[in-house]
Amino acid sequence: MGSELIVWVLHLFGFAVGWVLLWSVPRCATGPGNSRRPISVIIPSRNEAENLPHLLDSLNAQVPPPEEILVVDDGSTDRTAELARIAGVRVFASAPLPAGWRGKAWACQQGADAATHNTLIFMDADTRFEAGGLTSVRDTFAQCGGALSLAAFQCFGKPYEQLSAFFVWVMTAASGAFTPCRREPGLFGPFLMVSKADYQRAGGHAVVKNRVLENVYLAAEFCKAGIPSHSLGGQGAVSIRMYPGGLKDLSNGWKKAFATGAKQTPSLLLAGLIFWLSAAAGTAVMMPVSAWTAFSLPLWSGLYLLFVFQLLIQLRRLGTFSLWTAVFYPLPLLFFFAVFAQSACGRTSSWKGRTFTEDSSC
Repeated sequence: MGSELIVWVLHLFGFAVGWVLLWSVPRCATGPGNSRRPISVIIPSRNEAENLPHLLDSLNAQVPPPEEILVVDDGSTDRTAELARIAGVRVFASAPLPAGWRGKAWACQQGADAATHNTLIFMDADTRFEAGGLTSVRDTFAQCGGALSLAAFQCFGKPYEQLSAFFVWVMTAASGAFTPCRREPGLFGPFLMVSKADYQRAGGHAVVKNRVLENVYLAAEFCKAGIPSHSLGGQGAVSIRMYPGGLKDLSNGWKKAFATGAKQTPSLLLAGLIFWLSAAAGTAVMMPVSAWTAFSLPLWSGLYLLFVFQLLIQLRRLGTFSLWTAVFYPLPLLFFFAVFAQSACGRTSSWKGRTFTEDSSC
């Protein structure tokens, strides 16, 4: 029993590490809306006919709305460009993809070059502003400057989307933005606000042109250029629904570069993530195994309930995760491990009609 108790204590310590990794998720300031800096919103879009109208409606509903909305049509084969024109925004047809560039980076760079205002917001087409969100973002940016990134609040409509739980948790924690001892936090891909001068000083998307996770590498470029990065939670300001197209859509979306992101995570932070994931998985395994001994069952069952409580609190800061996702967390955790293994082995995945292949680590 002594050795098992030591193992249990290690798992308990892993549980505690989870609170450190995702200590809090601060939101944008809610102020009087004094900032009136003109903004250009740049939306790289490839086959986003289902998502784009929701984002454009949310932008036009802001009071006041952004001064310029620029949709960069990245070779869409659906009605993306048509719907953007109907909404009355500026549509920019992307030039052919140059060698060595990824589609999103190329679209973002062209949008930044074409923008007419000095403050830029890059938004993925599956995001949207909440009521008053743009005012909050303007005021927050006026206070902090630099590069402002938001972890868009995750919204779900179908049960399978809850399988994103550990991807969202790990992605958020791996940014280092919400730990008590953070220094330069990473940037989140769906939303970035930065001045045009700072963007150009860092080299723009041209310096990350061949990266799938361009936000991970762009954060390092901002740091090199002496531009501070600020990352906040998006709840109440910016939300997102990432994979409404089915389980395969969700799997391919997370698989395309998640292991690459892990390679770019600082070693100490990565060790903490692995430790926490191992503790969560080990507790889920040990609880039924411990049913054979009357003494250890309460210990493992109690620790399992602590993980459920932790996940419920933390996930609800990040999205509309259900109670049952936390209670039955071994299911999304198993899904996470399966998809991560495929990504780590460099298996080819497709997204929006393009094929992505990351370097294999197997």
